[in-house]
Amino acid sequence: MPERLFISSFLVEKSWVLYGTAIIGGIAAGILWTAEGKYMILNCTPETVGRNIGIFFAIYNLSSLCGNVFAYYQLYGKSYIDESTRTVIISIMAGLAAVATVLFALLRKPPQSSALTNQSEKETRNALSELKRTWTVFTTREMLLLSITFAYTGMQQAFNTGIYSPSIGFTLQLGKTSKQLVPLSGMFIGLGQFTSGLLQFLLGKRLSNIIWGRRIMILCTVILQLIAFALISINIPSQAVFGNTEDEAIIKSNVYIAILCSFLLGIGDGGLNTQNFAIIANIFPDDSAQSFALYKFTKASLNKFTA
Repeated sequence: MPERLFISSFLVEKSWVLYGTAIIGGIAAGILWTAEGKYMILNCTPETVGRNIGIFFAIYNLSSLCGNVFAYYQLYGKSYIDESTRTVIISIMAGLAAVATVLFALLRKPPQSSALTNQSEKETRNALSELKRTWTVFTTREMLLLSITFAYTGMQQAFNTGIYSPSIGFTLQLGKTSKQLVPLSGMFIGLGQFTSGLLQFLLGKRLSNIIWGRRIMILCTVILQLIAFALISINIPSQAVFGNTEDEAIIKSNVYIAILCSFLLGIGDGGLNTQNFAIIANIFPDDSAQSFALYKFTKASLNKFTA
């Protein structure tokens, strides 16, 4: 519901409303992602966790692709966003968010036992004991090492959505249609994320059977992103992050390179998220709520400071 409230706030055009609902939406997102991770683990076995996480992220990231296709169609040929177009886009997104809220309420109750969790160790805890348990999980060697990956995940996500795609629109050397490339960039980021989720679905069981399999997957996604960062640095002028610019990049700015980088960034983001979830599910099955909360906290903190 808070997500729907945030989306609807764009119809008001008041800065204090946008900031207020953004804070509420951020709090809700932290709770929602923690609950989703916990719910997923309760409904998975060691054999199906990789597959289910892959399916989840493939569907989740497909929404980014479909949403940007719709936005691209609505904005096609327009140099600015008029009120009617804005109303149509926001109203449809708010409606879909309302449908999602109803579907969440219809989710089945998790089974009483799970092959991933040790039910014999479960006990009733109050808020203070849960907070202490979260700190205990955070100070483990595994979580401290994973926090580095979580932090990078947040940083690259902020770059993908908050810096790179708008910079494409600000790069006037890409032509008169540079503004239309922003949703197109989002489409290819979503396509890359969907591809990562699909690969996790197809290769999840094999990765779990290979020593360092998931770590190798993370390394490959980071390498793809490093390639994208290198191409971006020579294809997009540095001043593009601040607004419209006619400045030239190191090479002549190329639309195809810009969109390729979006796809590579999407693959990297999707790969990191799917593997992070799978690793948490395997290492901290009995402390999934705490570990997912720490994952979201670390990721969101670096996301904020990077953006």
